[in-house]
Amino acid sequence: MRFAASSLSGMRLRKHGVSSAALTRTTVFAVKWSNINGWMLPLMFVRPIIFIGKNILDVQLDGELADNEALAPLVHQYCHAHQRLQWGFASYIWRHLSARLVARWKPIHHLQVEREPHEMINHVYDYYQPGSGGVTNS
Repeated sequence: MRFAASSLSGMRLRKHGVSSAALTRTTVFAVKWSNINGWMLPLMFVRPIIFIGKNILDVQLDGELADNEALAPLVHQYCHAHQRLQWGFASYIWRHLSARLVARWKPIHHLQVEREPHEMINHVYDYYQPGSGGVTNS
């Protein structure tokens, strides 16, 4: 599925910092993988693909995303898709691999490449539950 920037779901995602370029150029698949919240596949010659758990994706009866904290994992993955679109495939892979290899002692959300997606998750949680403290992505 794709979310148009002008749709209700697109407006809800954009409210939390998702770029319209990432919305229009990224495909989202809801999957029944129990051990995964979300994962972005940075393909080389085609658009990025986001896999998000069906149990996490909160879709209303009209097919639009619910306006609640369940948007956080999707916002996080859209941020990675935006990085992939902005930096290019090779640079995206290099930055993520080198960050993890060089800074193995740091928590993952303190890495430069994960800082922005982590801040977006905290923004979503703080928007819907002020003072909740957010989550850590490990």
